[in-house]
Amino acid sequence: MSYQVLLTPIHQRFVTFALLKLGKCHAASYGKVIEFNGSKWAQLADARVPDFFTWAQRTFGEEQLLLCLEFEQRFVVVGWNSAGPQCHQVLNWSELEPWLATLSGITDFQPRVYYWSKTTALAKVARKFWPDAAEFVDWPKHMNNINVLPKITDRVHRMVQVTITLGLATLLLLWLWPVTPQVVDNETDLHDKHHYYELTDKPGAAAPLLKFDAYMQSLLSKLSGWHVQEVQYRQGVLRYGMFREGGQLSDLRQFAEQSGMQLISSGEQTWLLRSVTLPAIVSGDSSTQLSNSLPALEHLQDHLDDAIHLLVPRSKLSFQAPQKFSDWHTRVLAIGFEHSFIDDLLTLAEIIEGLPVRVLEMQYRVNKSQLHGFISIDVYGAPSR
Repeated sequence: MSYQVLLTPIHQRFVTFALLKLGKCHAASYGKVIEFNGSKWAQLADARVPDFFTWAQRTFGEEQLLLCLEFEQRFVVVGWNSAGPQCHQVLNWSELEPWLATLSGITDFQPRVYYWSKTTALAKVARKFWPDAAEFVDWPKHMNNINVLPKITDRVHRMVQVTITLGLATLLLLWLWPVTPQVVDNETDLHDKHHYYELTDKPGAAAPLLKFDAYMQSLLSKLSGWHVQEVQYRQGVLRYGMFREGGQLSDLRQFAEQSGMQLISSGEQTWLLRSVTLPAIVSGDSSTQLSNSLPALEHLQDHLDDAIHLLVPRSKLSFQAPQKFSDWHTRVLAIGFEHSFIDDLLTLAEIIEGLPVRVLEMQYRVNKSQLHGFISIDVYGAPSR
């Protein structure tokens, strides 16, 4: 049985989202992103097949290459040139010669060709189109040591694991920032601010907050007799409403002291408070460079809408009407979630990492590890060009 691995260029910035979107579009459950001549390409397949292309990249250094190798009574055909990957196929004998004829007719495709087979028939076919084709005698040593294409969703799982790991670094970074609460300026005064200050000096990057929150909850989950019931963030203060399940208030107080938090208990309600100063949402050397680097607001909105619906499917999005200023446009996005989990917030952090969005408010309840609530962010972008 023959099969084809689809090779296609992929968005350079949002590779995880783009790979998942392509997999859904082409009904492919397996795939990965590869680097080729400084660009990113997606490999997609509907089965867990060997990743011959990545192996070929590691093994051969030719700028233009074509491999035709016998594999389990079929024939692997892998090739590339300066324009990019040309094929990643496994073919039956009857399909092989027509396919090689097609490849030989590609303009500017003059590859170094290697072949291997148990019989001489393949050599004759390969040399029919490329007379200088050479036998790759080491192929039998390699054919059983080639990795298979992973499930596309494995990339998301790894992404979340990495995000959790980075949460520790984020935690330490926030720990070292000043703990005095900073009141967020009234959003109605936005038009009075110069955009260079508004985007590069004013705090509020959302991704570090989500990572910090995830890490804090991982610590609180280990506290015997207590669990998080509600989470709030507003105006530089992160608040955890705690529910007692036989826990001692002295243990919670000790945790608060060790974690740089404030404990407030009224008997009926118990809260842990932590002031955080988030980084600015973008960086830039000058206001001109900053203006030119902002993506168009409508493109940013489309990306967030697609990515969040695909990667955090239990969420609901609500965009408010845009506000228009001379240097940029902005609109508030409320992301509601029901029956979500901390991993979903970490996925959201990955989606918005590095984008010009500022967190305004976060509020959700926790019920048996499921989250119910919303996060509100301000999305900044250039006027449509």
